[in-house]
Amino acid sequence: MNASHRYWRIGLSVLFAGLVALPTRVLSAAPTSQPALAPAIFVLPSEPSPWLLDRRVAVFTERLLIALARDGLVRTLSERDIPTSSRAALPADLSTCTSAGCIKMLGRATGARIVFQTRVLADAEDLIVFATILDGKAGEVVAKKELGRLETKRDWKAMPEDAARWVLEKTGVVSPKEAAVVPKPAAPSSQAGQSGIDIEIAADQKERSEARWLRDGLRRSLAESGGLPVAAAPGATSGAPFSHRATVTVEHMAIVQRTHHVRHYRDGQLTATLTIVDKSTGQTVFVRRAESNVSETVEHSNDQSVLGMLVDNVVRDWMSYYDSENVPSKIRKTNP
Repeated sequence: MNASHRYWRIGLSVLFAGLVALPTRVLSAAPTSQPALAPAIFVLPSEPSPWLLDRRVAVFTERLLIALARDGLVRTLSERDIPTSSRAALPADLSTCTSAGCIKMLGRATGARIVFQTRVLADAEDLIVFATILDGKAGEVVAKKELGRLETKRDWKAMPEDAARWVLEKTGVVSPKEAAVVPKPAAPSSQAGQSGIDIEIAADQKERSEARWLRDGLRRSLAESGGLPVAAAPGATSGAPFSHRATVTVEHMAIVQRTHHVRHYRDGQLTATLTIVDKSTGQTVFVRRAESNVSETVEHSNDQSVLGMLVDNVVRDWMSYYDSENVPSKIRKTNP
């Protein structure tokens, strides 16, 4: 083989490698992509218990998801994140997905490296929380622990934080020393501000367009409601800092195209959580996880219009619960 032929083959190989790598680079630059190194933890729903109201268990699970995702060390997944094509193969009641085969199937469907489940059992008059960590690839139990007793309202709020710290330590996401402080509720502020709300995006999501749209949409809706003063711009406050902080966290975002018979559709999914905390105490006064699904014909939509509808739906859901729980009144009682 002569030299020119050899150089021609080398050049072609380099060109082919560049073309193969290009889609990956393009996708990784998309604002909706997740951090490449963040492992995924799937949180199974708690096993049904005759001693608990479903609503209390649901709140416990939501707080656990928020605690795990707070510092962006892991990606949290739940039943909403299971692809439609894989859902039929899994149990209707996911709390029964405990066998090795089912856990492996769940891990393959969602990409979860870790699967986590809590169970609440009665011991005489006490409720005790047990936790299990499973390997999403092998389906094997990694660790089990009795987390503690649920005796007071404080226990219901603190237990998800304790569970998150234990999972992060046991799965090697953080060291035992780091697990003592990560994740934890927002640190109390030494300066109590006037009654009002500052709005921010979760620290690891500031470049995501859907997070910015949600923040801006929430700011407009809160301002229009007239219940409390709201920061006028990202990071801005009016004079003294406001008393409360609202944090927007995007959990899942996707816009895809599909064909049904002869029509082409653009389907969008958005799941996001709004958390409002008292800066002076770190106490959470409002949490709402909202999900929106939109389907529009391709000829009458684009990605931006679908995202706009998704954001509007999520913000509308947040505001509905914000108003029904009379959050402004709660805030004024603690911050006149």
